[in-house]
Amino acid sequence: MNCFLLLRAYQLIEDLEQPRQYKITSLTEVILSNANNTYFVNRRFAAHILNNLSGMALLKAIDAINEFLIERLDESLRRKNLRCLTKS
Repeated sequence: MNCFLLLRAYQLIEDLEQPRQYKITSLTEVILSNANNTYFVNRRFAAHILNNLSGMALLKAIDAINEFLIERLDESLRRKNLRCLTKS
């Protein structure tokens, strides 16, 4: 069941009108037709996540957290009279 939910969440399958009937999406067709080219498949799937599944929002949140942590580290090091290596 978890695998099925994953396929739906990543939009690799979609529901048909009949109960418990599904079909693969065009993304899945592209991935399957290029299965021997892992570089392409990885980039295409990553682009799908970023552009269609709130992936950019996740990256922005991670960036904000990292910036916050760097600022806290820099502040802590300044209090100890040290310099943070991540900033020039």
